[in-house]
Amino acid sequence: MKQDFPNVDDFLLATVDRIIGTSVFVKLDEYNKEGVINFSEIAPGRIRNIRDYVKPGQKIVIKVLRVDPNRGQIELSLRRVSLKDRKEIAEKHRKWNDFFVMLNVGITDKTKIQEIKVKAKEINLDEFLEAIDTKNISLLSKLGISSENLKKVFEIIDEKVRNKKVIIKANFKIQSEQSDGIERIKNTLKGCEKNNIKVTYLGAPTYMVTMEGKDYKDLNKKMKEFLESLEKKAKENLCLLEFDKK
Repeated sequence: MKQDFPNVDDFLLATVDRIIGTSVFVKLDEYNKEGVINFSEIAPGRIRNIRDYVKPGQKIVIKVLRVDPNRGQIELSLRRVSLKDRKEIAEKHRKWNDFFVMLNVGITDKTKIQEIKVKAKEINLDEFLEAIDTKNISLLSKLGISSENLKKVFEIIDEKVRNKKVIIKANFKIQSEQSDGIERIKNTLKGCEKNNIKVTYLGAPTYMVTMEGKDYKDLNKKMKEFLESLEKKAKENLCLLEFDKK
């Protein structure tokens, strides 16, 4: 069961409700609560026009700074949210929304779907997503979803995982000051394209390596190994190599 108030340092999705004076009031999407962001917590530096940063109706990711349950006050920050934090929260809510889209396969009654959503919001978001990941039929069935419909959803999820494609890229620059520099660069790049690895020429001296797979962690490991191997070959061929992973 979800607690009534969020914890300090939580990152949450919120909807901007209104702007009054030097305060921005938002509705916390996971809680039936209102929070406030003071101007100093909108962005670093001087703010000339608050609407350059937030507007009523806009979805934003915020960080919880202080919570006073007795007064019902929740102080929030926008400027203390990193790009990584925003991506993580966006991914969580994407998984939430995807679950209910897939649930429509077995349940066509929109009213029933809405009732299930209301019950689901009573569960902590992380706990709900973990129940989906672990296929916890016992917990999810308490929302009023039949085992048959849950199995249909899990079949769709499994199919999506099987067909999942992950792509990562990195740019690198390779140069040689030797008289036969072009041949040395060719020798360095020789044999690079293999096992879902593609090297694209972007214009001297820049190239881009693209890798495809099904798992970010595995691809990041392979990218690191690829760049280390390329660096070794560049040194052997007296080439200068710089790379910048995106």
